[in-house]
Amino acid sequence: MVTTSRDPGTPRTDVGGLILSVLAVGTLVYTIIEAPEHGWGSTTTFAGFTLAAGLLLALVRWERSHDGPMIDVSLFANMSIGVGSS
Repeated sequence: MVTTSRDPGTPRTDVGGLILSVLAVGTLVYTIIEAPEHGWGSTTTFAGFTLAAGLLLALVRWERSHDGPMIDVSLFANMSIGVGSS
């Protein structure tokens, strides 16, 4: 029988951050895919980008206030990391 090899010091999964990141990226990708059909200047496209930006802002706020964040957003304050990641 194989014993478990899970590290007991591993932080819990950040479910809120996971859900917010999936919603934000999913909304952004869906908006970009559908924008040519609706028109880049349409209300629907604008609403999609606004919703994606709002979800990304909510993700950043969530990650900054959470004890075990999925993404340490303070790393992006370092210019070499922020520029290299974009």
